[in-house]
Amino acid sequence: KDLFEHQLGWRETGDGRLLRLARWWSAGLGVTATVIAVIWPDIIGLLLFTYHIWAPAVIVPVVVGALSRERSPALTRTVFITMLIAIVGTFVYRATPPSATFDPAVFGVLLAMLVFSVLRLADRRRARRREAAEPPPAAPGRED
Repeated sequence: KDLFEHQLGWRETGDGRLLRLARWWSAGLGVTATVIAVIWPDIIGLLLFTYHIWAPAVIVPVVVGALSRERSPALTRTVFITMLIAIVGTFVYRATPPSATFDPAVFGVLLAMLVFSVLRLADRRRARRREAAEPPPAAPGRED
């Protein structure tokens, strides 16, 4: 419910529809987890895989959430995009030879930090350009 109402902004959707949607997502995740558990017979390999994906997706957002006082849709969007890029980048990196010597989780966290920094810098530049394009407010009591 929090994801759909607070993050995606689905306010006019009835509770019944949100409940059905949440149930479908839960069932889909359960089926996916079951398929992965059946396909992946090695529990240590599965735990390492999970760690390689979890760390890049979660560490930067948790640190940002804990240390930042800013709460905005732009920050939420930046964190979400960072998570997606870090997960995909880590998947791709796992398929390369260097992943055998340099931990994919560390690579993914470094990638997430880089992506987050670049996106925040772009957001700030965009905000400065927007402010510069707006006309200055008229002085109180004066009408031109």
